[in-house]
Amino acid sequence: MAALPDELTVCLIADPKLRDPAQPARSITDRAAHFLDAVRAAFLDPNVRLSLAGWSFGAWTALSMAARAEADGRPVEAVHLLDPPPPGSGQRLAAYDDQQVDAVFARELSGNGGGDGRLSESGRAYAERLADCCRTNLAAMAEHRLPRLDRTPAEVWIAERAVEEGALGLEPTGTDAWDAHLTHPFRLHHVDANHYELVAEPHVQAIADVLAAGSGPRHPSPPEEPEEGTVEHPYTRLPERSFWRTAVAEPDAMDIGELWTPKFAIGQDAPVVTAGSCFAAHIGRALLDEGMHWYDAEPPPPGLTRAEQAARGYRRFSFRTGNVYTAAALRQWVAWALDEEKPPEEVWAEDGTFYDPYRPTVEPHGHASPEDLLRARDLTLAAVRTALTKADVLVFTLGLTEAWHDTVTGTVLPMCPGTVRGTFDPARHVLRNHTVARVHRDLTDVLTLARGINSRLRMVLTVSPVPLTATATGRHALVATTHPSPYCGRRQGSWRTSRTTSTTSRRTRSSPASPIGRPSTNPTSARSPPTAWPS
Repeated sequence: MAALPDELTVCLIADPKLRDPAQPARSITDRAAHFLDAVRAAFLDPNVRLSLAGWSFGAWTALSMAARAEADGRPVEAVHLLDPPPPGSGQRLAAYDDQQVDAVFARELSGNGGGDGRLSESGRAYAERLADCCRTNLAAMAEHRLPRLDRTPAEVWIAERAVEEGALGLEPTGTDAWDAHLTHPFRLHHVDANHYELVAEPHVQAIADVLAAGSGPRHPSPPEEPEEGTVEHPYTRLPERSFWRTAVAEPDAMDIGELWTPKFAIGQDAPVVTAGSCFAAHIGRALLDEGMHWYDAEPPPPGLTRAEQAARGYRRFSFRTGNVYTAAALRQWVAWALDEEKPPEEVWAEDGTFYDPYRPTVEPHGHASPEDLLRARDLTLAAVRTALTKADVLVFTLGLTEAWHDTVTGTVLPMCPGTVRGTFDPARHVLRNHTVARVHRDLTDVLTLARGINSRLRMVLTVSPVPLTATATGRHALVATTHPSPYCGRRQGSWRTSRTTSTTSRRTRSSPASPIGRPSTNPTSARSPPTAWPS
């Protein structure tokens, strides 16, 4: 602090548990979001330049804050990491026992090993709180996956000498350890110091000079006033992305970015639940490929091959409902899982084998008895409830507006009876093309029901790009295929603006699926994933 210039505005973020030990433990991802929101609230001027710096555990937090800022579409000016623990070291750090942690902080507070080593009563209480914070932080590091920055400049300082007595010491960080996490090129400083000497004289002054040279927040100089008698038109100070030439015509197509801003970010450790039409089956795999947390609430039993798992509907969605083509069908499954409605006990029998009318393709060889079928369905309903309880985000892919209804049971069927299983009854089975109002109502009901058991749940909607296999509306198949997209897309947009806990993806053609909420300047680069699911 003393080494930084006076004109630099500095915000210090203290560990909340240091002030209030009763504070619950929080993941680094949650802390980063909370801290960034607090800093943003303190500096409402959009022209203020914000940089982040962190030492030791704080470096991991600063990096996660910078990643959250990128996901929000408002990256910070720079991030500075002061002797951060190496990537992948969380498990090793969490293995330190209580005596090691207590000894470190007692030694530090008594002069880093100098003097007689005795602490006052208040000093001892502070050391205990500090040690408790350290234990909590180490546990958080063990569970944390460091994010990758796509467009934030970074600098890293590495202390080359180990701490005496090996207290909380790790092996030296390799020169390429941060390549997978920082925007290239980044600056790496190797300092002849240990972990604690790095933030003391004389090294701290050199670090402060670097921070002061390109850091914020600094209040910028006010814009030049227009000449007297002139009036600026609304396009005078718009950014480059507002003009077709600079935003679209001049850049390479692969470099066009900032096409949309996510309504909220999704942390790397946040449990994400997926459901929807056939295209939604790709989303869980894409999440796992990107190191995100796809939550599978109904994993396959042991002993099944991958082909058998796929045939029986495992590992496609977060629960074994099979394809859920419409918002009405999703509402139905959620209402059944939460005991708001009771599913019919009707089953379809064929040659002594029994099939579920509401997921006829999940068990390709059927069930041995109606009781087995209903027990299997109950397991899936329990999985739906568990998934909604544990998830931070529900991703749902809207597929169709055409749906077959059973007028006897008052339920929505996943497909026309008789096409795969069951028998078609024209007096009972009716095709309905859901309206915009119906889609809106069903989506609203889903979120209302789910948030009754999980108030933190947020929702992301996508629209499937897969065409209809067939249509019974009498229209040409191409016309019928294009019908759901504007209906679902129109409802997506209005529903998104009316719900603070929901957002929608944007179409990214010919791009692999990627984590939601990580805007990139290169929407189709393999190293810089697109900002949304293809939809």
